[in-house]
Amino acid sequence: MMKKLGKIIPTNQQLCYAHGLQLVIQDVIYQKQLSETEEIYSSTSETDEDEDEDEDMEMFDDFNDDGFIVSESMDPQNALALNFDISKIVTKVRRIVKIFKRSPLKNETLQTYVKEIYPNGLNVVLDCKTRWSSLVNMLERIIQIKLPIHKALLDFGEHICLSDQEIAAISSIVEALNSIKIALEALCRRDTNLITAEATIKFLLENIQKSNTHIIMHKSWRR
Repeated sequence: MMKKLGKIIPTNQQLCYAHGLQLVIQDVIYQKQLSETEEIYSSTSETDEDEDEDEDMEMFDDFNDDGFIVSESMDPQNALALNFDISKIVTKVRRIVKIFKRSPLKNETLQTYVKEIYPNGLNVVLDCKTRWSSLVNMLERIIQIKLPIHKALLDFGEHICLSDQEIAAISSIVEALNSIKIALEALCRRDTNLITAEATIKFLLENIQKSNTHIIMHKSWRR
């Protein structure tokens, strides 16, 4: 829609940086493999939302030509594998959270272990797929109470515990998402202009690369 409007009106158009980042994150975190049979939205409005998202992704493809290009240094097959691994980890975390969300008994057992570390208790947090920022809260909480969760899962014979490698990957994802979250807040300030927006994007990309948190991206972006 934004792309079509820009072609119709006789003005110079600058596509939204914040919206572009939003689409990248949703594509990386929530994109599913064709063979996966995970739960999908069943609402009647989903078809219309998918069509709108297709238009948005088309818009973002053009935005790449104007502002960013895909790095050729990453093998597309490796990039696809990274995307799949991230999706699997997020799905696994979500399953763990739902175990305690849906069972008061299991959550009570979890809180017993949590209160040994945090006297006031801490509950698990479930993300919302339409708000990627909620994913940060879910993953941060999982890391924060990973030991109590592990103990509670073992008590109930749940064979879905997170490995050390998965915990490390979650920490890396959180670090990258927090950097992006800060950048988006800067981009959405009322006093932001194109100069400060480009500086923010540049700082974000450099920060992700230096901190080795680029596993959050199945594609590497550069100016």
